[in-house]
Amino acid sequence: MKKGLRGSLALARRLVGCLAFIVVLAAFSGWVAWVGWLMRFHVAPSWLGMLSLCTVGVIATFAFIVVATLLLGRVYCSVLCPLGLLQDFIHWVSRRKSQKLFRLGWLRGLVFGLVFGLSLFGWALGFRLLEPYSSLGRVLALTSLPGVVLVLALLGVILRQRLFCKSLCPVGTFLGWISGLSPLKLRISESCVGCGKCAKVCNAGCIDVEGKRIDNGRCVRCLNCISSCPAGAIAWGLKPKQAPMSVPDRRDFLMQCGFSILGLCIGGALSGAVGRLAHSLAEVSKEFVLPPGAGDADRLARLCTACGLCVANCPTNVIVLKTGGLPHLNFAHGNCQFDCNRCSSICPTGALKPLDLATKHRTRIGQVVFNAKVCKVFSEEEPCGKCAEVCKIEAVVLRKTTGAPRFKRDLCIGCGSCVNVCPTKALEIKVVESQTLVGQE
Repeated sequence: MKKGLRGSLALARRLVGCLAFIVVLAAFSGWVAWVGWLMRFHVAPSWLGMLSLCTVGVIATFAFIVVATLLLGRVYCSVLCPLGLLQDFIHWVSRRKSQKLFRLGWLRGLVFGLVFGLSLFGWALGFRLLEPYSSLGRVLALTSLPGVVLVLALLGVILRQRLFCKSLCPVGTFLGWISGLSPLKLRISESCVGCGKCAKVCNAGCIDVEGKRIDNGRCVRCLNCISSCPAGAIAWGLKPKQAPMSVPDRRDFLMQCGFSILGLCIGGALSGAVGRLAHSLAEVSKEFVLPPGAGDADRLARLCTACGLCVANCPTNVIVLKTGGLPHLNFAHGNCQFDCNRCSSICPTGALKPLDLATKHRTRIGQVVFNAKVCKVFSEEEPCGKCAEVCKIEAVVLRKTTGAPRFKRDLCIGCGSCVNVCPTKALEIKVVESQTLVGQE
């Protein structure tokens, strides 16, 4: 492969990675609503969405990621993963040489087994704590711009050299398993002069120069090695002839396999304890009104990874993250806009079930409570009627004689529009145990 072409491949990878990171920033800025839908193409959200929704769309999305990894290796880690891209950027800015590969197969395997094992039993808690997309998403969604810069800088110091990817990331371990089966692998040919330039620029520290071997399971396909090799000795192709796995590498691989199985078993055994923890979280959340599509507090506590995408994209800022990172509605900030279903349509994990507008218009998320004693009509004997003016489903009507509001509880969906406009705070939204459709209770 010509040197110019080798450099172009690495440059193209960087450009696509920059574009992907910009897309993530746009999704969590809330400025471009439809971009949030693209977050479904991240590994953990698509995996959890497949388990919770099991629709053709989410299954196809997860299958696409698996097939792409099977054919091309862990390109996701260097092109789509926002935390991986951040680490690569810090690595490039610092100009620091890559360090020797950590042999932490036991830790990687155990974390992978625990996180994916819990998800198979319906609990997303492991992903909430260790999944790169959700972790960085919370920073972007919940922090001001100066705070984002500070947090990203701190993350860069902590995560430089892809330490998180190499030792803890369950998504990276999962993709590494699939990448190991890929027919297209990076190899070092006999023309290698042993200069070590490839190892110096390797973002994942997966190149053994002395043994002339690349660990394709850990390789994130940054392609820096190809562009830096002066002899053109590194190639990406079918069935590469490569030095056999060394004894330490083989031992590390077998240890990773064993601890992955152990982690899956422990995840299953701990599912009951995690369920009780999620239930206690849900008990706290039952004090708050949940976003449309959540269903109930127990379901939200099981499936939500607290990525903050719904918070960032709510046009009225009524959705906030509290109580263990779970989203709920704070009507002091605004109301749940009647003709908006953005939060449920972009939720990548299915924690908020997608609702079309017609269904959302009938989904009861709360119930209005009226305190007549402080109503302006009674306390000040002045006409008002603002609550009836903003109610789009006519759940509030004004009495002809007094002008006082009368609430049709069987029609109210708890959107909070009336609460926001009430000048005397005579209205509040009461929490409902589970979200139901008006007319089908």
